Amino acid sequence: MIMSGFADFEKAVQTRMSEQWAAGAYPSLPVFYENYAHGMEAGDNSFIELILRDGEGERISIPPAAIDRYAGVIIAQIFVRPRFGARIARQYADAVSEIFKWMQFETGQSGRITCKTPSIIPLGEVDGWIQINVSIPFQRDKIDD
Repeated sequence: MIMSGFADFEKAVQTRMSEQWAAGAYPSLPVFYENYAHGMEAGDNSFIELILRDGEGERISIPPAAIDRYAGVIIAQIFVRPRFGARIARQYADAVSEIFKWMQFETGQSGRITCKTPSIIPLGEVDGWIQINVSIPFQRDKIDD
């Protein structure tokens, strides 16, 4: 059965984030994943939500070693209360960026994930939170076996 590796891609990114975040400078800051219970009910605590956005896939080589390439973006939404200020949100953004910037990794049938240079998008105050998004473009090459 040919697998595109979408579920293993999600697992690979979440595992990398969880393991590297726990070993980093802010291990007590909670990280939530898209469509899992979390969030705005965090009270006064800052938190991060990680979202995966796949883009279009394309075949970049022919059989017998056909490779499908997928491109997309990993988005880390950082939320802090205004009284803590945007500086701490930017520090969290730096920490997230270092986890993914130009890293390559894979899990199971995910294919090789190559992250590119992150950028940040400050959104200002949204619903009582200062929000900064870290946008990490990636490509994923999956051998179609």
